[in-house]
Parts: sequence; C-alpha cells; structure tokens
Amino acid sequence: MKPQALLAWSSGKDSAWALHQLRHQNEVEIVGLLTTFNEAAGRVAMHGVR
Repeated sequence: MKPQALLAWSSGKDSAWALHQLRHQNEVEIVGLLTTFNEAAGRVAMHGVR
C-alpha cells in the first residue's frame, strides 16, 4: 500500500506540475487537493482566480 498525501494546490502551473510529477512517480497516492479560498472575494487566494 502506497502512502497517501494531500497536495496544497494553488491552481497555478507549479501546482499542476507537482501533481503531474507525483502521479507519474507512482510512489504516493494523492487523495486530495487543498486549496486556500478567499470566501469574501470568491477566488482562490493565491492567484485571484475564480
């Protein structure tokens, strides 16, 4: 059984690349993505993307 992990996810290209690499290496099971969300603005906190 592979170790499980959450990936802190900003929705940017670096996060997408990290997810791709982790999935490709197949050494951990990504069980979720954690995104910081600004509720008042209705956007992802890191990039201001809706």
